[in-house]
Amino acid sequence: MNLEKKMEAILIKRKELNLNDDYEIQKSWDEIIEVLSENEENSISYLENCNKEDLYWISEVFEDLAKSLQSKELINCLRKIR
Repeated sequence: MNLEKKMEAILIKRKELNLNDDYEIQKSWDEIIEVLSENEENSISYLENCNKEDLYWISEVFEDLAKSLQSKELINCLRKIR
């Protein structure tokens, strides 16, 4: 499954979660970080071409993603898309 399909599936589940369901929200965040940490180049491309609604949900983990990848390119990408 490619990055876009994986993220689509994760984000669909995330959008449906109850705001008070901390466990499932954290699980969703962990999945997003895991998928976006697999391939930095693909992740940057995905984020640059992502729609605003999906970026809103992904932005919940921007800090953790930057910490995971430790990449100047990713940080520059995140600054551009904010």
